[in-house]
Amino acid sequence: MARVQRINSAQVLLVAGGLLLAVLFGLIGAVISGWFALLLFAPILPIIFVLRDFRLGVVLLMCLLPFQNSPIIPQFSGFNVINFMVLATLASLALSHFSRRTAYAQWPPVFYWCYLGPIAVGGAFGLLHLKGVPPVQELAAYLSPYLYLTNTLIKPLFTVLVAWMLGTAVLKSERPQLFLVPLVAAMVLPAFLIFAFVVRSGMSLQVLGSATSREVLGVLGMHANGFGQFFGIAFTVLLFLSPLAVRARDKLGLLFALGCVSLALMLTFSRGGYVVALVGAAAFVVIHRKFRYAAILLVAAVLLALVLPDAVVGRLLMGLSDSGPQPHMVPGKSDALTAGRLWLWRQLAPGFWHSPLWGNGVGSVAWSDPVKRGMFYVVHPHNVFLRALLDVGVLGFGALFLFFRAVVRGAYALSRGADTPPAMVALGQGVCAATVAMFIGDFAGGHYLAGPEQVILWLGIGMLMPSMAPLMRARQARRRRAALVEPIPEWPARVRPAPPAEAEAARVGGD
Repeated sequence: MARVQRINSAQVLLVAGGLLLAVLFGLIGAVISGWFALLLFAPILPIIFVLRDFRLGVVLLMCLLPFQNSPIIPQFSGFNVINFMVLATLASLALSHFSRRTAYAQWPPVFYWCYLGPIAVGGAFGLLHLKGVPPVQELAAYLSPYLYLTNTLIKPLFTVLVAWMLGTAVLKSERPQLFLVPLVAAMVLPAFLIFAFVVRSGMSLQVLGSATSREVLGVLGMHANGFGQFFGIAFTVLLFLSPLAVRARDKLGLLFALGCVSLALMLTFSRGGYVVALVGAAAFVVIHRKFRYAAILLVAAVLLALVLPDAVVGRLLMGLSDSGPQPHMVPGKSDALTAGRLWLWRQLAPGFWHSPLWGNGVGSVAWSDPVKRGMFYVVHPHNVFLRALLDVGVLGFGALFLFFRAVVRGAYALSRGADTPPAMVALGQGVCAATVAMFIGDFAGGHYLAGPEQVILWLGIGMLMPSMAPLMRARQARRRRAALVEPIPEWPARVRPAPPAEAEAARVGGD
């Protein structure tokens, strides 16, 4: 009887929420007319289905997150499909939990203390420095506390929130491996966005791959290097999912997805993305002990190098061949091999000593001394390790290292479990390899926050975390038990001379 009352209460809340949305959109429609009002009403239809089952909202968000900054999704302030979908899915999940039909996914404490903790403290420190940001268009996201919190912290953490809801959906589902389908769709759909842009713009590969055209893909919502990291991670995860394809239909679909992702990665002309994909491919060969694949991949790479466009080869060899000075480079400040990163690092590195322990706040490059002096206007140092040290200091850097170390170890341990389903084994290996490959590529860029370029990695973490968390807790429990039962070494007893009678008896017995 009590269960019926709880379900009825959830239904009452659902109806009340629907009425509230109806009143809200009615007021908006009364004030605003035309196509803009219709656009605001558009998210209502999917929200109705999401409120019925939050897992539908999770699937839609998995496909939408890579486009969170893309112009194909309306980006007017406060009103966009992703915001509505996240709130509706979270509300539906809360109602399902309130009616005792769904249990929340329990993430390990290392996530809260070693990931969210440093970011929250760094964001609080960052609010104290916003007055020092130069009032220029390039730093517009740092000119007010609202814009700073929204663009720098809240939007990236939406990806983490969706990953947590995905973990809850995996717990509730009888066949969690079906969530691999929207995961693969999230990898492939942005590739079509790249293809459409290249075809519509009519840009040649030589122009698209030139150092002066690195910003052209920015109109799609991510920098070319961000797209490179996205497709490098997607390529790695797809490679590890490939053993799951047994039927011909699955093999054909996987081959199509790998082809789309590989071609899109090539069109980004991102050397960092290429590094992520190469490291992921090497990890696949080593983990699966398919060393004959290494020879096949090497031969394929040689053959591919013979047919690759000159623009791709030139991008790969930039700085390694003597091609003369580039027109966009400033003598003493730029070099072809790192595209000026070494000079940028030398300018920003001294800012670490302003606050070496807890850093200068998330996004501290925006109020660094070189930016204040007008030497350049950038928001990242093109090195994730320097970025973390500048933002959250040594303590935050160590905490973030512990979190991602726990992710890699947990994913690897899960993939080695005897009772782990094959789909989770493949995904665990892919997440483990993709995390390591991402940070190797992040020597030239990247971010420790969950931006759109890391969507695939965080969705994989979200699917695995419900299974990884018990393993992490069990490991900690074993360590505690081992510490309790470990014998305490005793000091060696001091050798004392035997009493005279005993000494004499021992002497006689010896004789």
